[in-house]
Order: sequence, then structure tokens, then C-alpha cells
Amino acid sequence: MSWGLAENLPTSFEGAAIFLDPLDIPAELARAEARSLLPVTIPAPGPAFRGRLALLLEEAVEEALARRGACPPGIGAAASLDAALSDQLYRSRLLELRGITIALPSLEGIATLGGMLDAEDGAVLRFWVDAARSRPIRLLIDVANQKLKVYGPPEPFASLLREPEPPTETPAPPPAVAPEVAESTGAMELSEPTPAVIEHDGALAFGLPLPDGDDEDEETVALRTASSARVEASDARSAKVDASDAASVSIEASDASVETSNASVGASEVPSASAEANDASLQAPDETYASVEAGIETRDDEARGENRASVGASDASIEARDETHASVEASDDDVPTPLLSLPVTEAPRTTTAPAVVRGLDEEAFGVSDDEETRPLIRAQSLPLCNGEDAASSPLEAAVECPSEHDHTDAEAAEAPPSEDSLAKLPQSAPDVTPDAPAVRLEAKPEPAQDAPQRPATPEPKPRLEIPPLFPEAAATWTTWMRELEGTRGPKPLAVIERTFVTSYVPLAHAVAEGIAEGRAAEVLGGWSKSFAQSYREAFEALRVRGKRPTMVLDAPDLAQRIARLHGARSVQLVLVDAMRFDLGLRIEQRVRALVNHGAVLAERLLLWSALPSTTAVQIDLIGRGPAGLAESSGDREVDTFVARGRAASTPRRIKTGPRDLLKLDVIEARLSEPGPSVTERLDALADEAGSALADPLGKKAPRTLLFAFGDHGFVLDPHDGGTAAARQGGSSPEEVLVPAFAWLAGGVH
Repeated sequence: MSWGLAENLPTSFEGAAIFLDPLDIPAELARAEARSLLPVTIPAPGPAFRGRLALLLEEAVEEALARRGACPPGIGAAASLDAALSDQLYRSRLLELRGITIALPSLEGIATLGGMLDAEDGAVLRFWVDAARSRPIRLLIDVANQKLKVYGPPEPFASLLREPEPPTETPAPPPAVAPEVAESTGAMELSEPTPAVIEHDGALAFGLPLPDGDDEDEETVALRTASSARVEASDARSAKVDASDAASVSIEASDASVETSNASVGASEVPSASAEANDASLQAPDETYASVEAGIETRDDEARGENRASVGASDASIEARDETHASVEASDDDVPTPLLSLPVTEAPRTTTAPAVVRGLDEEAFGVSDDEETRPLIRAQSLPLCNGEDAASSPLEAAVECPSEHDHTDAEAAEAPPSEDSLAKLPQSAPDVTPDAPAVRLEAKPEPAQDAPQRPATPEPKPRLEIPPLFPEAAATWTTWMRELEGTRGPKPLAVIERTFVTSYVPLAHAVAEGIAEGRAAEVLGGWSKSFAQSYREAFEALRVRGKRPTMVLDAPDLAQRIARLHGARSVQLVLVDAMRFDLGLRIEQRVRALVNHGAVLAERLLLWSALPSTTAVQIDLIGRGPAGLAESSGDREVDTFVARGRAASTPRRIKTGPRDLLKLDVIEARLSEPGPSVTERLDALADEAGSALADPLGKKAPRTLLFAFGDHGFVLDPHDGGTAAARQGGSSPEEVLVPAFAWLAGGVH
């Protein structure tokens, strides 16, 4: 015995795929059953099962579960191999089984003469082997299958047309270098990066190392000395030089001289000036300080305080003299200088500046602690001076206009405002006239009146957010149509149920919504006619044969079995008259949204209606049980009363044979009249039926199983832009296949 998968599996993991001798398989199945695994045996398939290995395995597992008393498969179990296996494992856990063990016999009967399995059978084997790696599945494979050949995973067709990429060539290694050459190459490499190109003349020239004095020429010395002089001049101005020190600096203006008053105002507005001194003659001793005389060109911009100065000096020569101060003679030739090389000066602040100007200056440049601060908010606006026009500048009006108030009021205005005065200030500045008195508005409180009490209107119920039934219809309807076209001819019941749930119902919804076009409606009609004809012909055989699908008459037994598996304390049967499959899916959405966490959906099944598909026949067979199917002639009269109006939304109790059940007539009562389109009509019916089911479900005691099922369906034919009255009693898939839902009340899992 050799393991086909990893041998180091955990002891609690029961999944594996192994090759065994046929004589050892029965003993291994017995040991699997002793370990609470479901043993499944499969007869050796013949050529008739070529390409149908998936159905062979599924039917074998279903028969083993049925012998143990498991519930039938759910609605979505036939959607895919993965969904079917998940459903089977779930139902096996309900039987307190730990997993499934499958004995796979020799598959030589479905292989070709060359020992090759069909592509579909190979895909099924790959799925089951992969499932054994991650799920509690054991595959006991006959050793005769070791020599069979299996196709691998398919590749896209585009890969056949793709040209193979040329192999990437590995570059040849560089030739070996002699040790002497390597050492000389390393010696030639720079140990430090090349220094950046710098200029010795500029704003940042003073921060760079300078060459020795012996190697300097006269022009370099002149440039360096001029830069040092400009830096010292900038430091001298920033240190607020006294008036006596400023007298040693002589400034010669080429065009005009700036007055002291204009210079002070311009300094407050433009705190920096630009100066250049490229070519200057400097005389400085070793132990004295340097005073700079720079030529500044200043222009007064029509008394607005905007000064622009440009100073140029050229053709300078350096002469050393033994004097205590340095004089700089500027020439008249203006030479442009880089902006970064211009020294920036800061104008001194005057103590006589107005409060508004100083307030702006403090906010922009900062003020020392010893300077006096004054408030910028006044309780009253200052009137204009008598006999004077309004000042052209708001600053002049604030400074030159004297106040008519006494000294006490002036001091009070200059003092910082208190909290009470700030609280009385208006939120927005109104237009104040000097002669207009202040007007104060006071709102008088209105007398309290007793408001008339209005009757409380009930709040409207929030609209349920129902998602689309098939959100992928626009992208998948062509796939559904191809699947319907591929299921023509005799097929097993499992294939028919899977095709109906996963292809027919979604495609019918897409056609009703106008999403599917072309041949979609024709394909639907062809499959429906084929189903109706096949079921009519096979129903007579189903009545007398033991092998038949799960039918409506099995609802009581199914409910008891599901209740036992889920630990329910009581069971309530609810027959929803005329609930066809797609309508049942809509009702499930409504009930799930209404009950929220008050109940959970334990099971969802697909049932077949007996012919003729009417309420009378189904109720009669529910009362008589499976034995009555062979004796039923279809013409037995039973109580088929249908409630109308508001009573249709309340389930009523009926009795059939020894069984009691509730019957909901809300759908059947609305089908006797014409209505709107199929989608609108089904949604309206689902809203009513969902509310009628959710209300009693929310009032059930915990651990109560409510088994709601349909008895038959109906067909809505188009009529006058909408739909006609419902047609019932036929053998079409809409009339025969109905849903069943097992809801467990109490908010349990």
C-alpha cells in the first residue's frame, strides 16, 4: 500500500488518496466505518459511463446517505462539483459522521484502447484528489488505475498562437584581469568626489575657504575685500548703529537724495534696500574698523514711500593707507549685480508710529517686550477733523486727526478692553454717521402659547433593501443559454434539477427583465416543452416505481427529518398555495430581511409536483402519503377553498388525512386577475407573501421549525402590455418544480 499524497498528515485529518489492492478495500472500508466515516462503494463502470464519472460518484454518495436517513440535497447542491460535495459533507455531519470514504474501482471500462481517460472524467478525478487534500474525503483507488493516463488542466486557446519567447542569453563573464592591472586600476580611482564649482564673489562667498595670499592676484584680492566689506556693512546696519556711528558713513546719491521723513515711512513699508559695491577702493589698517561709503541711487515714488535703490561702482583700485577710517568713492556707471549679493537692511522702528501701524508691524515682524502695545478695537469710530477733507490714506486719518474727547476718554480708549466691553461689541461693523445716534434694538419676548397637540402619525415602515435576484445576469446569460442547449435528450434527475436551478430560472429572469436578447426566449421555450413532454410520459412510471424525485407529498416526512437533525422541538407545516420556484427565491429574500436574526434558514429544497399540478391533488397526496401516489387518479375532490381579501394574508389551518397544516392563500388569491409585467407582479406577490410568513415566524417559540413549501406553480402569459390570469395544472417546469424552506426560529445557528 502506497500513499498518493503527503504521508505526514495530522491524526485528526481523515482525508487521503491511496492505491490499494482490490482485496484490501473491503477491510479498509470496515475500518473507515468504525472511525465514523461514511463508506461508499461504486461498481466498476462500463463504456456507457464514459464522460459521466461525476454523476456516477454523486449518485453513489447520495444512495449511501439515503440509507443512513439523511435529508435530501439542497437547491444549490447541483450547481457544481464543489457545491455538491459541500452539501454532502454537511448532511453527513448532521448524521454525526466525520467524513466520506469512497472505494474507486478499476476505470479501465471507461478508458480508450490506449488507456486514456476522457477529458471530463480526468477533470473529475483531479477535483476529487484535490478535495482529499483539504476535506475529510478518503479515496481508496484500485491499483489497476495506476497505468491509466489522465489529461492535465486545459490551457487557453490563445496560448497555442503565442510565439515562444527566445531564451535569454547569459552575458559572457568579463576576462580575467592580472593582479598588477587590478592594483593600478584601484590606484587610479578617486578616493573623494570632485569638488563642486564655486565662486569666490557672491552672497555666500564669505563662507567658502579662500586660497593663500601668495597665490592671489590683485583682482581676486579686490573682490574678496569688497565682499567682506559688504558683509560687515550689513552686520553694522542690523545691529542698529547709533546716530554718532552713522555719521561716519557718507552716502553719495547719483540722482536724488531721500528725505528723512520719507525714508522712515518707506522703511516701515519696505524694510530692505539693495546695494552693490563691485569695484570699490578700500583702505584699512590692521587694528581699526572699516566704515563703508556706498553709492546708493534712491528714487522717491511720488511720496508713496516706495523706494527703489540701485548702486553701482566700477573701476576700483586698492590702495593701502595708514588712516583710521576707510572712504569709498562710487562712480556713476551702474552695473547690475546678482540679487543674492545685495545686502538687506532693516529700517529702524520709530516710537512715534501710530497704533494701527505698530499693530500691523507687531503682527508681521514681532515686537520686543518693552514696547507699548495698544488695542486695535475702539468702541466708537473717530470723526473726521473739522474743516478738513478725508485723508487720502487711512493711516493719516488715524494719526493726524485729533480726538474731541477729553483726556480721560482717550486713556480709556487706549486701555485694553475688558470682557464686558468686548461682549457688547457688534458682530459686524455697521455704517456709522458722525451725527447719527446709536440705535439699540431690543426683542420683546412673545407670550407663551400652548401649541395645539396634533395626533402622532405613525412613521412609515422602512423600505426593505432587497438585492437583485441575479446580479450577474448581464454577463452570464449567454452561458446559461448554452447550458440549456447542451442538456437536450434523456438526462438523470440530478442533471435536470441542476440545469433548472442554475440555468433555466436565471435565463427566464434575464428574458423578463429585457437583458437577454436574440435566441434566449426560443431556447427557453424549447427546453420547457421538452421538460413538459418528458415529465408527462415518465410520470406514469414514477407512480409505480420506487425510485422517484423528492415530491410535494414528501413534505411532512422531510420536515420531521430536518427537525430531528437540527434539534428542533416542534414542527409547523405551512403550505403556500401557488408558490413557484422563482417566486419562492424572492420570498426568501423578504423573509430573511424581515426576521433579521430572529430565525435562520436551515434547509432549502426542490420539490416536484404530481400531475395534474393542482392544489387539490397535492393536498390529497399529502394526506395519503407516498402509498397514495400509485392509487391516485387525479380527479379526487378535496377542500380547495381560497381565502380572499385581507383574510388571504393570514395562514388558516386545514386537515388532510391525519396531518394538520397551515395554508397561505395570498398568492393564489392574486392570480385570478390580470396584472402588470412578470417581474413587477412577482415582486408584489413576494412582498405580500414574505410579510405573511415573517410575522408568524417571529412569534414562534425558540427551536421551532417552520417548514414552508409550495404545492404547484403557474404560468403567466403576456396580455395587453402586462400578464393575463395565471394558468395552472400543466407539466411545464414553472408549474411542476416548487421550493421548500426550513426556517428555525429562535436566532440559533
